[in-house]
Amino acid sequence: RSLHPAMHRRYQLVIVHDGQKRLPLRQLRADAVGKLVTVQGIITAATAIKPKIQYAAYICEQCGHEIYQAVKGDVYTPEVTCSSERCKANQNYGRLFFQPRGSKFSKFQELRIQELPEEVPKGSIPRSIKAIAEDNTTGQATPGDVVNVTGVYLPESAHGFKALSASTVTNVYFHALKIEQNKKSYAEYTSSEKLQQQVEQLYESGDVYEQLSQSIAPEIWGHNDVKKVLLLLLVGAGTKSLSDVTIRGDINVCLMGDPGVAKSQMLKWISTLVPRAIYTTGKGSSGVGLTAAVTKDPYTGEALLEAGALVLADNGVCCIDEFDKMEESDRTSIHEVMEQQTVSIAKAGIVTSLNARVSVLAASNPLYGSWNRRKTVQENINLPTSLLSRFDILWLLLDEPDVDNDRTLASFVARNHLITRDSELMVSRQERNVVEMNVIRAAIGQAKELFPTVPEELSNHIARMYVEMRAAKDDQVADATTWTTPRTLLSILRLSQALARLRLAKTISEEDVDEAVRLMGQSKQSLIDAQEKMQKDPGTRWDKYPFQIYEIIKEHRDKTGNNTVKIDAVRQQLKMKGFKEDQIRETLSTYEAVNVWMVGHDFSDVHFVDEK
Repeated sequence: RSLHPAMHRRYQLVIVHDGQKRLPLRQLRADAVGKLVTVQGIITAATAIKPKIQYAAYICEQCGHEIYQAVKGDVYTPEVTCSSERCKANQNYGRLFFQPRGSKFSKFQELRIQELPEEVPKGSIPRSIKAIAEDNTTGQATPGDVVNVTGVYLPESAHGFKALSASTVTNVYFHALKIEQNKKSYAEYTSSEKLQQQVEQLYESGDVYEQLSQSIAPEIWGHNDVKKVLLLLLVGAGTKSLSDVTIRGDINVCLMGDPGVAKSQMLKWISTLVPRAIYTTGKGSSGVGLTAAVTKDPYTGEALLEAGALVLADNGVCCIDEFDKMEESDRTSIHEVMEQQTVSIAKAGIVTSLNARVSVLAASNPLYGSWNRRKTVQENINLPTSLLSRFDILWLLLDEPDVDNDRTLASFVARNHLITRDSELMVSRQERNVVEMNVIRAAIGQAKELFPTVPEELSNHIARMYVEMRAAKDDQVADATTWTTPRTLLSILRLSQALARLRLAKTISEEDVDEAVRLMGQSKQSLIDAQEKMQKDPGTRWDKYPFQIYEIIKEHRDKTGNNTVKIDAVRQQLKMKGFKEDQIRETLSTYEAVNVWMVGHDFSDVHFVDEK
C-alpha cells in the first residue's frame, strides 16, 4: 500500500467557536449530545499522558512489503496476513510484524471535570464528567485548575460483545478541543462597570479599611480586630517568585477559643464570600482528602491523581473547622502546604507536585471543652508548635462574663431575630452602612491587582520594630505561640502589604506597618491575657489540683482501654498523692459540667464522653 497522506500531516484540526456561551455541568442535557459546547469546571483528576495509535505500520516477513492500517475508535483488530500482489501471486501469505517506528501515535489524556463549588446547590453532590484530551490539548490542566473546556458532547460507544446488545441508556463523555485556564476568580466582579462605580464611591466616602472590616459577617457582633484580620486574609499579599526562591503572599489565620464565640459562623461567611473557597471539617477530612490522592480508575484500573480540598482551593481560601479534631497523620500533610504552598505526591509510580496557593483559615476548639488557662495553647488544642508557627495570626476568643458586653450582645441578637424578611434585612444593613457582598468582592479584586513594595527608608523602621518585639518582656511567657520568630517578621510584611493594597497604594507606608504590628500584638495579647488572668485568680475553677486528678484518671483509662473508670480503682493512688475526698468529688463535677465525662451514682465511676 502507498503511504497514507495523514502520515505526513504535522498539524491538528480544531473547531473552536469564539464567543461560545459557557454552560454549567448541570445544564448539559440530552439535546446537547453531538453539539459543540463550552463548559466551565474544576479539574479533579487527571491521568498520565499516554500514546494512542492512529496508524499502525506492518512489514511482511516474506516479501518485505509495508502495510499501513488506519485505526478509528478506541479498539482495533491488527492485521495478520500480507495482502501484497507478490504474496497473492505466490499464494504464500507471509506474517505481518508490527513496526512501532513506522506507526503514527498521538498524545492521549483522560481528565475528570467537576462543577464549581459555588454552582452546586445546597445538599447536592457535585456532578462530574469524563473528558478526553488529545494532541495539543493534553497537559493543559492539572488537578485543581479551573478551566473552560470547548468540545463535543458524545456518547460512549460499545465494543466487543457489548456492541451486540447495546443499551438504550449510554454513558457520555466530553471530547475536548480547547482548554483554557480560568484563574482570575475576581475577574467577573472587577469587569462590571456598575460595581466599579460603587467601589469608587466607597473609596470617596471615607476609610475603606474600617467600612469593609465592619461589613465582614455583619450579623456577628463584636470581634472588630478579628474581622480586620479576616479582611486582610482575603486581600492577601503578592507572592514573590524569583529565580530559585518563592515567598508566599497568602495569609494564614487560626481562630481558637471557647465554643459559642461565632468561629464557625465567620468561617462559613468567608467561604460564601470568596469565589473560590472550600469549607471542610477536621474530623470529616483525611490527609489525602485535604491534599491529593492516587486512586485507580474504575473503568481502566489505571492510576489516577485526584486533588484534595487544599488543591481545589488553589488561589482561594480553604476554611477548616474543628482543626484540632484532625488525626496526627492527616495534620502533617498540611505543613508543606502552609509554607511551600505545594502538594508533593510520590505514590503508585506518580511523582509530581501540585500547586496549593491557598490561604488557610482554621478554627479550633479547646480539648477540655472550655479554655484551660493553666495549659498552653499546644496543650489546649492539641496542636504542635511547628504547625502553629506557620499561622500568621493566632487569635484567642474567650467567652468572658461582662455585664455591659453581655447586655449589648443580647440586644443585638434579639434585634436580629426580629427580622423575618429579606427587605427588612437590607434596611437593617443600610442603617449600619454595611457594604454589599458583590461590592466587597469587587473591592478585593481591584486591590489584588496591585503589588506594593517596601521603600528603602522604611526598612530601618521595620527592622527596629522587629528588634523591639524580640526584646519585649511578653516573650518571657512560657508559651511558644507568643515568641517572635523570623516568621513573625514575614507576617508583618504580608499584613502591611495587604493594608497598602486596600489603600490602592504602590508602596507600603509607616502607618501600614504600625497597624500590622498592632494587630499582631493584639493577637498575642489575647494569649498572654488568658495566662495572666489565671495567675491573678488562683481560685478559678481550673485550679491546679483538678488537672492532676484528671491526668491520673485519664492515665488509668488509657492503661485499661475502657472508657468507664471505677473511682475505687484510682482512689488509693489519689490519696497517696495527697488529694482529699471533697477535692476528688469537686473535680468529677467540674469535668462533668464541661462534658468531658459522665459521673455515675454516688461518684462511684466516670464514663469518658469521647471514645478512645
